Amino acid sequence: MEVDVNALARKAVDAFNARDLDAWMEMCSPDIELRSRFSGDAESAYVGYDGLRQWHEDLVSAWESITLELEGVFEADNSKVVTLHHVVGRSRTSGVELEDQVAHVIEHRDGVIQTLTVYTSQEEAMRAARGHG
Repeated sequence: MEVDVNALARKAVDAFNARDLDAWMEMCSPDIELRSRFSGDAESAYVGYDGLRQWHEDLVSAWESITLELEGVFEADNSKVVTLHHVVGRSRTSGVELEDQVAHVIEHRDGVIQTLTVYTSQEEAMRAARGHG
């Protein structure tokens, strides 16, 4: 099945920015694994739909506001894509503002997200997507 990875990436960003958990679940595998430095321990994964619910709860409790702007989409192979984002946010507890660039490695199958991992740079994400990180 041919997957429009640009459309998948835009849909994911739109759902993230809208805090639309239902839209997230619709585009993710029931056994999704999500790792994010913005809503928990980056080494631990949020697994499955229960994990997505916990990720969403952690995200909302940690961030007064946080938005992504999609800056680029790079296919690493047939099942992995690296997305580059500009992220802007404000911590709910400290009020500290964040403005940074992050990259995601998204592994997909038939247009459904299997894994999503957040990295601090495009280079780090590309290495990981190609199996060198």
